[in-house]
Amino acid sequence: MENDVTVANRNTKAKLSEFRWFGAWIVFYLSSVIGGTMMGLVAGAAVGAILGILGFDTKVIAAICAVLGFVLGAILSYTLFRILVQKMIVDKIV
Repeated sequence: MENDVTVANRNTKAKLSEFRWFGAWIVFYLSSVIGGTMMGLVAGAAVGAILGILGFDTKVIAAICAVLGFVLGAILSYTLFRILVQKMIVDKIV
């Protein structure tokens, strides 16, 4: 099954199969979930420990760690998206 997306490439057209799009998405999704979990675990533990030692309330620590996790997750997601789309999609059609 071919995707409806075609890309002009130096007077030729390259079609990407649905399998290639799905494969790229699976790799991106799993990388983001696993990487985000690991990054959140490490960053949350470090920041939580430091704030706990400094005497912050647990609700404040949870809020700060939630915001930190969101920001780090967004950065990781964007970075992985750029890398994986470049390697798995763009390099195949250019």
